[in-house]
Amino acid sequence: MIVEHLIFGIGIGLFVGLASHKIIGKDHSWIIAASAFSPDIDIAGDLLHWLLYGTIGGFTVEGTAFHGSYHNIGFLFLYATIVAIALRPMRIPLLESFGLAALGFGAHLVEDGLTTCVPGYAYLWPFSDRELGLFILPCERDLLGIANTETLLLAIMLVALAAAIRTRIEGLAWIQRTALYRLFNSTMG
Repeated sequence: MIVEHLIFGIGIGLFVGLASHKIIGKDHSWIIAASAFSPDIDIAGDLLHWLLYGTIGGFTVEGTAFHGSYHNIGFLFLYATIVAIALRPMRIPLLESFGLAALGFGAHLVEDGLTTCVPGYAYLWPFSDRELGLFILPCERDLLGIANTETLLLAIMLVALAAAIRTRIEGLAWIQRTALYRLFNSTMG
């Protein structure tokens, strides 16, 4: 579920960017796409836990260590708070950057909750340790070992729908306002 997180984040970011540009005249939706991988930071934490204590911080699935320690709303709030403070020097309002970071983090949790990869995550921690999940989409990484075809197609459809709606409403000008377009032009142009 590597590629899918990024593409889902971009799709949600396109919708949010449309709304924020219309309402406040700015589009910081890149924070959503950048935050889409953030729950998987727990892989580094679990590795450190394994090195120090010989056990994984997450849990095991069929005898294999699996991450998931940060896949919950407790870390969502912690992450969004850190991002909001870190982006303050860029003059992005605290509430906006907090909300966008939380949305990107949350999108990751929702996407993981749709798959059958694990018996579930304790998404509601610290309020509950119960492992939850919807288990609608398969987990197999059947596309070059990096993505699940069904989940990836769903993510691509979200991006295509968001791009089509945004183009219909704003024309092609929105593309030049995106962070990715500006980054590409600054490095290539």
